Amino acid sequence: MRKKLGSYLISSAIIVSLMLTGCSNNNAEVNESNTEVIVTTKDSNSAIEASSTKAVNTSTSSENLVFSNSGTITLSETISFTGNGITVDGSTVTITKGGDYTISGELTNGMIVVDCSENVQLSLDGVRITNSDGPAIYFQNAKNAYINILDGTNNELVDGSEYSIDAKGTLFSNDTLVINGTGKLNVTGNYKHGIAGDDDILINGGVLTVTAVKDGIHTNDNITVSGGEININSTSDGFESETDIVINGGVMNISAGDDGIHATTDLTINGGTINVNKSNEGLEAKNILTVNGGSSRVMAEDDALNTGNELIMNGGYIYAECEGDGLDSNGNMTINGGICVVYSGNNANGPIDIGDNGGYTCIINGGTIIASGGNMPISISDKSTQSSVWINGQLEKDTLVNIQDANGNEVNSFTIIKSCSSIFYSSSGLKNGESYSVFTGGSHSGTVTDGIYSGGAYTAGTSLGSFTASNSSSNVGEAGFGGFGGKGNGNGNRPGRGQFNGNGEMPQNGEFPQNGMGEPPAMNGSNSMREFPAEGNDTINY
Repeated sequence: MRKKLGSYLISSAIIVSLMLTGCSNNNAEVNESNTEVIVTTKDSNSAIEASSTKAVNTSTSSENLVFSNSGTITLSETISFTGNGITVDGSTVTITKGGDYTISGELTNGMIVVDCSENVQLSLDGVRITNSDGPAIYFQNAKNAYINILDGTNNELVDGSEYSIDAKGTLFSNDTLVINGTGKLNVTGNYKHGIAGDDDILINGGVLTVTAVKDGIHTNDNITVSGGEININSTSDGFESETDIVINGGVMNISAGDDGIHATTDLTINGGTINVNKSNEGLEAKNILTVNGGSSRVMAEDDALNTGNELIMNGGYIYAECEGDGLDSNGNMTINGGICVVYSGNNANGPIDIGDNGGYTCIINGGTIIASGGNMPISISDKSTQSSVWINGQLEKDTLVNIQDANGNEVNSFTIIKSCSSIFYSSSGLKNGESYSVFTGGSHSGTVTDGIYSGGAYTAGTSLGSFTASNSSSNVGEAGFGGFGGKGNGNGNRPGRGQFNGNGEMPQNGEFPQNGMGEPPAMNGSNSMREFPAEGNDTINY
């Protein structure tokens, strides 16, 4: 498996020594004193040509950077500033010297431009910038571009529907863009994207709310999210990278017209909380999609998870509702751990799917998988080390399904929240060569989360049949057979999908107690977008 984590993961802290001299700018007059300068603005924007210079990413955080220069910029009809390397032309503020610049106030129909070969940090201290024909903040050139959202502040950036310069988003950088801080930043993209860049984008903190007519966050290189809260409402993709996306942490709430998260090469999820509340396809990688940790919840009109080459799950928690395939790999699929609960469409798609050109395999070595959907079962490789079963038959939504061993001990009980023709199930509770029975209907006295019961006891309904567990998967029931059992949960109410509680820790090795799946991980962060659409009149709050 190819991994390109290199510069995307948090690197060890380094101290960058900055040059003391400013960058040349033929149109700029460099202020050489710290005396406050006051300039009355005119409603104009300078046409600026995009720089082709690319900077090398040297750090993902500004915490240990040492800036030899600092300044302040106060925006209003009369712009005032202190520090070196700042010029004002009408309503365009240009920074031509490396340093840390604290910006406050409101600027109408103007922008902040950075044109320098050194590290530049813009510390946002209650800023509102609107621009009718360009971005609000434009890093034309910088070694690394830093946005620091100061604690307790509210900031807003709004662009125009047409640009007079070569940029792609309201907050745009030609070079590596790093977003830090704990304050709030609202970004509205009326032209293309909300936050965009031609190099890496790294998000370590802040509460970001992005609305865009195209992608919420877009870059031609890599995206790494390691912290913060990111709320996206976009017409196209929520996140899109022309190369890799790595999620290490943070909370993401995404409502997208196309894909929730789209990586042109690899998507790797190591941690964090991902809520895709609306999408065409939820999580997509054109090459390899790897889930190592975190909690992902996906609502999709097509596939929940889709990859062009290989899907690998080593840990984490996935819950998905979709109309296409649940887990769809156009190549191989390997599940070594984690917890995956998928309710896909009862149509020509399948709960899990692999490449159909021959030679591709699905290997199950660990974890817990409950995936329901259409009658499209695939073969499970005999190289698997954990047993699995295909439960076949037409089942109505809200049907309770119970699996128990030969002694009547409960392995798992769950209620499907959508009608289906097949269910794929695998967990460490199935032992190769041992016998098990499947029941539908009946009732259960346990608590239910995401359709899965924990605690309590099962009262048997209708026997669907028995099977002998096999590492290459077994089958029970009959494809196309209708109406097994019935609905039930012991209290006459529809089983809920509940609210995440607990301390946020995953069960060890992706395994649940034998009598159910236990508690999923807690939702961390100050999320406000928690509601998934539900069938009927039910609502689900996470």
